[in-house]
Amino acid sequence: MHFPHHFFVALALVAAVPQAWSAMYKCTDAQGRSIYSDRACALGPKPAPPPAPVEAAPPKKPGAAVVEPFADGKLTAAAAERVVRQAADMAERFDYRSQCALAGPELTFKITDHSTAPASVHSGGRREICAAQRESAQAVDAMQLRASVRLGKLAISLNPDSTRATVKYESATTLTHQGEVLMVLKCTRDEVLGVYDGEILYAQAQAVCRP
Repeated sequence: MHFPHHFFVALALVAAVPQAWSAMYKCTDAQGRSIYSDRACALGPKPAPPPAPVEAAPPKKPGAAVVEPFADGKLTAAAAERVVRQAADMAERFDYRSQCALAGPELTFKITDHSTAPASVHSGGRREICAAQRESAQAVDAMQLRASVRLGKLAISLNPDSTRATVKYESATTLTHQGEVLMVLKCTRDEVLGVYDGEILYAQAQAVCRP
């Protein structure tokens, strides 16, 4: 099975986006319904999909998923860890709206994917990550895929004024289809969380991933 472009960006900074898995075709069956296939459509090549709109962050509300820092606005290692584990949970559920809400306004990311030769590099900001998350969530729903994310030990360090937290760890994401394991993607991650208007959000994310 091939996977769509930006598929693993949907894992909300927990996985990668292998360029080699970009050949997923959206076709139309005899009844005019949209279907997904790893083979080219019978009526011709796949048309270029329209750009996915950027999801606006959901409004703040009591009980929202975003983790709040302590009352003095300072980050703690425990709060940073909660955000990272929360992002992993969102990735498993492909909750792209909540994933986008964890992206800070200045977010930058870079993912190096070693499933291709030579390795491919993907980068961008909040707009790119939110659009890719939405597109990928729709694709995995159509393909009936499931994800399981396992995090290694988190090494967390705070800057002197506790407004930034650097988190280094390894993750392993297992993709399954109807109970069958399709692949396991392992990533070495280096991320930065910051405080933005009372919320803890991602400021930077780098990952080196291998299948």
